[in-house]
Amino acid sequence: MLSESSTLPETGTTDSPAMYRAWLDEQVGDERDPIRLLTMSIRLSGRLSGSHPDLARVLTHHVAASSTGTEGLAPGVVEHLVAAVSSSPFSADDPDVAVVSAAGAITAVLRVTVEREPAEQVRIIDAAARNVLRMFGTDEKLIAELLALPLPGVTPRAG
Repeated sequence: MLSESSTLPETGTTDSPAMYRAWLDEQVGDERDPIRLLTMSIRLSGRLSGSHPDLARVLTHHVAASSTGTEGLAPGVVEHLVAAVSSSPFSADDPDVAVVSAAGAITAVLRVTVEREPAEQVRIIDAAARNVLRMFGTDEKLIAELLALPLPGVTPRAG
């Protein structure tokens, strides 16, 4: 599994989505609520840019090169997006467009945050998660609750 100090080998980048999926599965554990899973996936994915910048770059390259905009984005994240779109209270006029839009937002956040300081990364990541949840019609109170949840393996910041 990926640890804070792990790096991608120079070869084998085709394994990166599988490596990420294994890491994400480990992080989300037994959580099954689609809304919580989606929120955790977005927030954890965004934090890759700080803990595993090489993996974040490889994953965004895979997504950019895909025909659907979701291939290579770590299958776990796409599954969480699809589950969230098809669950209540989420609503989407066109579920396919919603999934691709959310995947694009996650990919953009990964690209942007690689070059930012950790505090700025967290701010951007959580703002993107908030916007994706709003896109699906989640109410503000629930969004605030979801973004306040601690993430596995992420130490809360002081202040």
